[in-house]
Amino acid sequence: MKKILAAFAALTLTVSSMTGAFAIEYGSEWSGYESAPVSSFTDVPAGHWAAGNIDRVVKKGWFDGYPDGSFHPNASIRRCEAMTVFVKFLGLSLKVDAQSSYADVKGDNAWAIPYIEAGKKLFPAKEAFNGEIPFLPDQPITREDTVYALVTALRYTDEVALADQSVLNMFKDQNSISALIKPYVAVAVKRGLVAGYDDGTIGAQDPLTRAEFATLLYRASTIGFGNSELNLEVEEPTVEDITISPSSPYQASVGDSFEVKALAKMSDGIITDYSQSLSPVSTDSCISVTGTTVKALSPGTATIRFLNDAALADKTLTVIVSAPSEAPRFEGLTYPSSTAESTAVISGRVTDASGAALTLDIDSETINVSGGSFRKEVLLETGTNTFVLTLTNSYGRKTVETVRIKREAPSTPGPTVAPTVTAQPIDNNTSAASLTAYRWSVESLEINEGETSQIKLLAVYSDGTTKDCTSNYTLKSSDTNVATINSSGVIKGISGGSCNISFSMGAVSASISMPRALSVKVTAADSGTLTALEWSMNSMTVRAGSTKEIKLYGVYSDGSRRDLTEECGVYAMDESIATVSGNTVKGVGEGSTFLWFDSIPTSNINLPDMLEVEVTN
Repeated sequence: MKKILAAFAALTLTVSSMTGAFAIEYGSEWSGYESAPVSSFTDVPAGHWAAGNIDRVVKKGWFDGYPDGSFHPNASIRRCEAMTVFVKFLGLSLKVDAQSSYADVKGDNAWAIPYIEAGKKLFPAKEAFNGEIPFLPDQPITREDTVYALVTALRYTDEVALADQSVLNMFKDQNSISALIKPYVAVAVKRGLVAGYDDGTIGAQDPLTRAEFATLLYRASTIGFGNSELNLEVEEPTVEDITISPSSPYQASVGDSFEVKALAKMSDGIITDYSQSLSPVSTDSCISVTGTTVKALSPGTATIRFLNDAALADKTLTVIVSAPSEAPRFEGLTYPSSTAESTAVISGRVTDASGAALTLDIDSETINVSGGSFRKEVLLETGTNTFVLTLTNSYGRKTVETVRIKREAPSTPGPTVAPTVTAQPIDNNTSAASLTAYRWSVESLEINEGETSQIKLLAVYSDGTTKDCTSNYTLKSSDTNVATINSSGVIKGISGGSCNISFSMGAVSASISMPRALSVKVTAADSGTLTALEWSMNSMTVRAGSTKEIKLYGVYSDGSRRDLTEECGVYAMDESIATVSGNTVKGVGEGSTFLWFDSIPTSNINLPDMLEVEVTN
């Protein structure tokens, strides 16, 4: 063993030496190798410092060149390539039928799976990302990872726990060594396996070239490792802990659907998808469970259990189902603004996103709603008649609209009918001044969640006077999840975000100036600590050229949810298939891609899986 250590120590010297007729000067700890003056590779010229060693390891079958006759000696060696070389060098048994333990070893790198699974103990585990530990097959192997592999292969790991790390003080950049690797480097320094550069650095994160790696491998073969009892066989990992997603308690609204998923932490440190082993069940009537899909049916609390797997015996998921957060809505509300008739008809449609039963009252009289439509003939008195329409769903959510119809006294016998409110702009000014513009009473509005504020739509006349015409037109919010507005111009903040207020009008003379939509910003109330992010749907299918809306919600410790789509910056992985603007997804070309986001509001929160988007023609 002393002979082995001495020979490896020789690898660490930075030297300028003569080999045959060729001068070799290589400023690296991997210099000082004896090398033949010729090579069979087109890009390794005669006299290259590593030419002979490259040919030797290739002839032994440990290393491969490229089909075009090149070797690429100065290129970095990728981690998947380095693992393959180590496994061939150590003569380890391949895991021919093995499934990859790493989600990022697939596709073009699938060929390396048997080698990576056979020698996985040789490389230190990387930090988990999105619930999985990656292998990073295409990244160059670093000097510190090579040290880890050497110490493991030479069976010095029993010295790691007691390693004196003070020896690392000799390196000016000792902080560049990962904390996990430091005791391994300390052992390697003590054993003479590594030394630093001439400038006093270790360069732990520097990559190795293919020429350096080939030379190191050959020199190791000439001195022997003395590790005939080395056992790198990987035991079948066992489940240590399982995390159920979403976390309990989970807040849902009636009509919501979500998938129950599970991640298992294995004894080898790998985080793996355990969802296929789930068989959730619940006897509570407020939810339904089909496979791993749960749908909220009615307000209440349900408990989901997992009885099919011993590892899941102590796991439960509590689901709290609340009434829908979105209020029922009126659509296409139609009525005359004025008439000389003694009666008028109010009609329209009513909808509810949750599919709940709806009740419509007009001035405390319950009105029949058939197929989502209603029609009510009302009696009018001379002057302005006010009717209050109250729409209530079976969960108690209400929407109130106020309708005003003016009955004109006829100037001549017989009835006359005035234009409806949606046909022409209203001008109730009695002076000779002409209508020149419409404008909002404020330029923009900022309110807090739960607060209300009054705005007005004003008609502006040529003599400078203005008139409130708010109730003459149908006002509309672009996002009722953020703010709502009634016919009197009262805006209510619903949840944090921004929306626009606009009004409906028929054809208008080009001489009348029209305002832009009114911008409303709602500041969210303090909703506790952000605990998770979740998509508004589990997957999406959209036609090329069409659009759909997507939302990324923040879930807070008090059970509330907030739209964080724009704050997090949602984007599509492949913009040739789909693009995202704000919360709008547009299909571009047929295929499948995924949605993700640029920023996370805070760390240590539960993140959802990437959302798959299928684009069809």
